[in-house]
Amino acid sequence: NEIYPYVTEGIGEDILPENVDFSIIDGFTKVTDKDAAVYTQLLAKEEGMFLGNSAGAAIKGVLQLKEHFKPEDVVVVLYHDHGSRYVGKMFNDDWMREKGYIE
Repeated sequence: NEIYPYVTEGIGEDILPENVDFSIIDGFTKVTDKDAAVYTQLLAKEEGMFLGNSAGAAIKGVLQLKEHFKPEDVVVVLYHDHGSRYVGKMFNDDWMREKGYIE
């Protein structure tokens, strides 16, 4: 029921593909724009993965849900975007500072 502007492009309540099958989705978790951007940078710096902001949101979402997983669970995260469209944003420390995402 919450509608507000957000930085992460391509995911959120404004895009809902017709092939979404809610009967197989166990739940959702909300990730802030700040966390998505910070984790997008971390994936590049620590894992060498140059991905889009939705990847940062995806990995942060998994980490937020980690207490729900059992040791035998298998978690798969698909990253569908590359970071080239975000060089001026998530990979630009000046932009990140202006947004208050980093100090």
